[in-house]
Amino acid sequence: MLFHKCNENNNDLLSSFQKAYQSGDIVVLKSHLRLWQHKQGKFAELQVIQLKMMLTTLNADNITKKEILILEDYFKNISNWTFFELYLFGHAMPFLDEKFMFHLFQELHQKSILYDNFRYDSFSMLFYIYNNIILFMLEHDHLDTADLLIQKLTYYFN
Repeated sequence: MLFHKCNENNNDLLSSFQKAYQSGDIVVLKSHLRLWQHKQGKFAELQVIQLKMMLTTLNADNITKKEILILEDYFKNISNWTFFELYLFGHAMPFLDEKFMFHLFQELHQKSILYDNFRYDSFSMLFYIYNNIILFMLEHDHLDTADLLIQKLTYYFN
């Protein structure tokens, strides 16, 4: 809900963020970061954290423990997941506590939130989240879990 309320005036900058992130354009991401650091409110705070996570994965910034705790608290209290929250969660996966992240993923999966949103949004978000969690599981030697997630994704598209 937070995203939809704030997005009307911000012309959906997520696509600009993602384009810069995928091309490794640190200058554009830092420009967005400076812009959002001067804004007030929870949405601005989350945008700053999201941009810092992107820059951190590109080795151009660092995310703090305090910022991770802000994210975890935010994720715990979401009652209505939107595209923004799913996108934020996709970027946050590598930074969250493993058990917390996987528990949240399972909750989204059990509530069918991951699938219901894709009737209206892009299937790329489904792949994005699954890809990130599968890679996370592989990096942490949770091969059975990664295999199970691949099977679930395959089943969904069959």
